[in-house]
Amino acid sequence: MMSSGDNSHRVHGLQSRGLALTTDYSAPLSTAFTRTQTVLLPPVAATVAIAVGYAISRDSSIAGVSVAAFLLVAVLISAGPTRITAILLATLPFLVMLDTLIPKLTLTFCAAASTLFLLVITRRYSFGHALSLSPVVFLIIVLAHAAGAETGEQFIEAAKYVLFPLMAIVVANEDGRARLIAMRPVLLVGGVVTMAAQGVIIIFHLGHVGTKYGAGEQLGFATQNPHELALVGTTVAIACLISIRNIRWRMLAAIIAVTPALATGVRSALVGVIVSLLVLAFRAKFRPSVLVSIVTICSVIVFSGVGTIIVTRYEQDQAKGEFSNVTTAGSGRGGLWTTVLSSWSDSGIPHLIFGQGLRSVEKIEERNLDRRLFIAQSDLVAMLVELGVLGLVTWLLTWLSIFRSKIEWVILIPLIAYALLNGSIEYVGATVFSLALAGACTSQTRIVVASRAHTRAHGVYGISCIGPPI
Repeated sequence: MMSSGDNSHRVHGLQSRGLALTTDYSAPLSTAFTRTQTVLLPPVAATVAIAVGYAISRDSSIAGVSVAAFLLVAVLISAGPTRITAILLATLPFLVMLDTLIPKLTLTFCAAASTLFLLVITRRYSFGHALSLSPVVFLIIVLAHAAGAETGEQFIEAAKYVLFPLMAIVVANEDGRARLIAMRPVLLVGGVVTMAAQGVIIIFHLGHVGTKYGAGEQLGFATQNPHELALVGTTVAIACLISIRNIRWRMLAAIIAVTPALATGVRSALVGVIVSLLVLAFRAKFRPSVLVSIVTICSVIVFSGVGTIIVTRYEQDQAKGEFSNVTTAGSGRGGLWTTVLSSWSDSGIPHLIFGQGLRSVEKIEERNLDRRLFIAQSDLVAMLVELGVLGLVTWLLTWLSIFRSKIEWVILIPLIAYALLNGSIEYVGATVFSLALAGACTSQTRIVVASRAHTRAHGVYGISCIGPPI
């Protein structure tokens, strides 16, 4: 039987020969960040001083904005990469809520920055089993399609697609989840405060009402992507029910999050909430306290007026004949899916395997349909048509690698509902935030158990350590 000393010697030998599958990047990255601060601070400060001086001579308002922006950047830099990551992730729900008031692609850039910072601060990456490589393979497939992109829209779609496997790498890694667990309070507060702000906007009628479905839905300022806001709200609500110990604060936070989310009239969010509550009840073996909590949440939803919005939209859709046949089902999703899948199946063996390329769903819509939905309304369909069977299989395996990591998967039920029924991978803000929140709400016990099971299954390969909190 091999002793601990022998194991330690074996690990050292493997690492010295470059055979270990676990790599520690923390020290060089931390040192590089500190050196970058020291080297860049003087020239950046001089440049900002010149720019602010010029702005003051031209326009005092521009000078004020410049000073504020400089102070914000200085605070973020002094906070360090870990706290910057937490702040960026907590900012995502606010950007989703204010999508019509911010410049285009701001949300995408913030989601990308959050993901990249997470990759940087994660100390060790472990690929101890074949399934853990599936996000890497999926990432390579997307980058290969991006290399053949011809339009800016295709590059933007590729940038959105790559964030999913990158986040999967983080949350499927023990150290990545440990970093996210330390950020849990910040992420929960950011999500709840955002939905509380959305509730205030609704109460004071500051945003738009009934402009998307005509069912009295309360959109606020999220008129372009109410689906993404609804996804954020439902995910935050389930996370609160799972992670907040005090029952009063738990119920209050969940109600604050879920009510404005369902007030958008988005049905995919409703499906996600219903399935999540059923899973939670089943997992708790239908304890009376859990059932009372679920009934309380449902009662608030009904009597707050949100139930009226849901019923009104259902009646309108039924009157339009949406549920009468496959083509009209799901606001025309049935017809869209039939059309794009038929085009894909007739495209030849190379396209069946490798897909028709990024934004090919949009091209099929332009050719064969009277309207353009821009997305496939289902990640399953999008992966199959755009990335082929190979892309779909690796996408499914990426999801499987997330579940295998003992993450708090119940929080991801709304995201899964969107992936199947609405499409989620292009909602980068909600997708990145949901995966981060699911990783953050994973209990420390789950990490320890998963680590021990992994060590028993794979020996010393891929052993990684839980990093320090913020």
